[in-house]
Amino acid sequence: PNTPALARPSSVVGSLLRGRSDARRILALGMCTEASTPAGVEGSSGMGAGPQRGDADRRRSGKEEPRRRPVSQTDARQDRESMLAEVRRLEERSEGLTGEADGVVQVYNRVLTLCARAARSGAGLEAVSKGRDVLTLMTARGVPGNVYTYTNLIDACAKAAAEKEAEEFFAEMEAAGVAPNVVTFAALTSLHARTARLGNRAAPAKALRMLDRMRAAGVVPNAHAFGAAVDACGSAARTLGVSKAVELGMLVLDMMHRDGVGGEAAVAPYNALLKGCSNAAPADRDVAAARAWAVWEHMKASGVPPNVVTYTTLVDAAAQDGRPGGLKRGLKLLDEMTTRGVAPSAVTFNVMIKACAAGARRASEGQGHPSNRRQGAAQELLEEALWVLARMREAGVRPDLYSYNTLLSAC
Repeated sequence: PNTPALARPSSVVGSLLRGRSDARRILALGMCTEASTPAGVEGSSGMGAGPQRGDADRRRSGKEEPRRRPVSQTDARQDRESMLAEVRRLEERSEGLTGEADGVVQVYNRVLTLCARAARSGAGLEAVSKGRDVLTLMTARGVPGNVYTYTNLIDACAKAAAEKEAEEFFAEMEAAGVAPNVVTFAALTSLHARTARLGNRAAPAKALRMLDRMRAAGVVPNAHAFGAAVDACGSAARTLGVSKAVELGMLVLDMMHRDGVGGEAAVAPYNALLKGCSNAAPADRDVAAARAWAVWEHMKASGVPPNVVTYTTLVDAAAQDGRPGGLKRGLKLLDEMTTRGVAPSAVTFNVMIKACAAGARRASEGQGHPSNRRQGAAQELLEEALWVLARMREAGVRPDLYSYNTLLSAC
């Protein structure tokens, strides 16, 4: 809803702000809302808060890119068991699955799809090994692999961060005369994003080289491939340094725009780079915030429409430590969101509450404030956090357990 940004607390909330200790006031706020226990506590923490009412509508309207649901232990176990069962079944009946008919190849490819799914669910190198077993079986039965065969194998490697195995499958693909397509290359590029998250400083350069390999093969990169390359840069911000990571990410974004990828298709790559800045902020706060702001200006200059993930990530990068300048910028962004018709999510509000709470803790510990103003400054920032909570409720977004726990941590 387009309610006025940062409206002052309602009279009900305002009455709770008077005459109580901070912790009691916050607990009272929690008890007077029907949502003091979140719909999904499992992912309910700041940038990782669980889905809230209206999220699906925002994704359908293009305001937010879809996010994959985290894989539960039950799903992971089922994916692995399904893969193992289908590989065994394929081995048992493979004598009747020979030759070059399309229907025969599809049977093997369906099992390889299960291997890729299991790799994403945590089966990792075991799934890659089972994929290798299937390909060996295909060779023994005279069944030639096609682009889907090798792309599934490479996708499993990408999800398992198995770079060596992915390159081996790619070399076998080329030796078999099977031309890779944009999905194949995007999977290879996403592998480097995965290894960057695991601390590989060389991953961004490898992702950029993968884009060059795509062009050399006559394949035009799409938004997904560019997004994976930008993700590799952003994910290396903590190991490579946020300035260098953003510099490389900007190169990819410029290439993306030159290839005609823009508009809503370009939102996710920008968000990936902003996320890298946010993740790097604890180690290099001022530089990370400045780099995030540079990415934001580049995004606006390129005509790419920000969504709720853009704003949420930018607020987190700018304000997460609770310094006055960052808080002011974060509150201004929250105001701008509603002005532009981008509805803040529970995660957006929680990030701002977290920043205010962090500022209150900094003030009470004497960081950035003279001793005679510590308690007053801490109290002001806690009131600011309560103000954001009131704004959250007035916007029709349910506060969750994380919202209240974060407020209590500042008391």
